[in-house]
Amino acid sequence: MSNKMNRKEFLRTLGILGVAGIGGSSFLSSCAGDTSEKAPSQLKSESPSETAANDPCGDTTGLTEVDLKARENLKYAATSADPAKACDICNFWTAPVEGATCGGCQLLKGSINPKGSCNSFVAKGKG
Repeated sequence: MSNKMNRKEFLRTLGILGVAGIGGSSFLSSCAGDTSEKAPSQLKSESPSETAANDPCGDTTGLTEVDLKARENLKYAATSADPAKACDICNFWTAPVEGATCGGCQLLKGSINPKGSCNSFVAKGKG
């Protein structure tokens, strides 16, 4: 009996190891927590109701950890530092339903503030 692996078995094993490696590193990074230095006032986490009071579109209740991580990875902020890159003039913006303040985004789940921003801004008509 030969101990050699055929191409199909090799690729399947490589794929399984790749998925395991990505999953393991994601798990470990989530366990590590944020080690960046923060001022004591930044250490307090806001509850969804406190966030909603500061930002009418800030309620993230119902979003999964993956959704929240996506918002964090794209550096979504409720207020854009550059008004020329606000969410409501982005190609990915989804307008709010009539009478609502908050819209949506094709890249992020959850309510999006029209004056917010993220790293994936693309001006309307340029995407």
